[in-house]
Order: sequence, then C-alpha cells, then structure tokens
Amino acid sequence: MYETFLILHSVLRWAVVAAGLYALALAATGMASRRPWTPKDLSAHRGFVIALDVQFLVGLILYGVVSPLVGGAMANMGEAMKSAPLRYWLVEHPLPMLAAVALVHLGFARAKRTAAAASHRHMLLHAGVAFMIILATTPWPFRTNGRPWLRLW
Repeated sequence: MYETFLILHSVLRWAVVAAGLYALALAATGMASRRPWTPKDLSAHRGFVIALDVQFLVGLILYGVVSPLVGGAMANMGEAMKSAPLRYWLVEHPLPMLAAVALVHLGFARAKRTAAAASHRHMLLHAGVAFMIILATTPWPFRTNGRPWLRLW
C-alpha cells in the first residue's frame, strides 16, 4: 500500500506542476492584457486547486497512515529532529506544502470575489508564491532528499 501511494504522489506531482503553470500563465497574460476574468480562468485555477488538494490528500495519507519512515520517526521525535533526512520528511516538506495549499485557496477565494483585473492579480500573486514554495520543497532528484523524476510500478 505504501508503494502505491508513493507512486501516486510521484505522478500527481506532475499534474500539480502542469496545472500550476497553466493557471499562472493565464493569470499573467490576463493581468498584462487587462483581459476580463473568464470561465476559462476560473476553470484553470480550479484545476490547480483540485490537483493540489488531491496531491496534498495523498501526501497526508502517506504521512499519517502508510509511511514506515514517518511512523518510525514519530516514535522518537527528539532523535528524528537531529537527523536532516528525517526532519525533511517530518517537517520541512509537509509544512511548506500546507502553506502552499492555503495560499492557493486564499488566492482562488479572493479572485472569485473581486473585479476582473484584481482577480488575475490575486491569482498571480497567491498561486505564484505557492508555486515557488512547491518547487522549492519538492524532493527533486538533484536534492539531498531527492526522489526519482517519476516513480512507476
């Protein structure tokens, strides 16, 4: 079960990246051209929110239910915090990701409630900062705690 969720989490990473890039591109072009907020914008940003929510849910299941690494580290948090790899998986990866999810939700909620020009700005700001957090805390293969580009069965 652990391996299945790990693979799913790895594959969904690319859905989040693709949806985020698309939503940011629409927000940037919408803001630059002063284009009105359209159903296409709403759908793109909703897609980013959904992709991120599903990814976060899978991550929570990994974190709280099926991960032997996290389960073992939770048994002795004091020692786990002294280990850089364990600290990364316990704190340095999940907490910034939670902040990114919150930022995307905040930006989406504000974008739906404001005028068109401001909607693009809210999504560009909130989703942009969230996207940078996501990119910075994802365990890319070239990082110390890196994972493969794509994990498959």
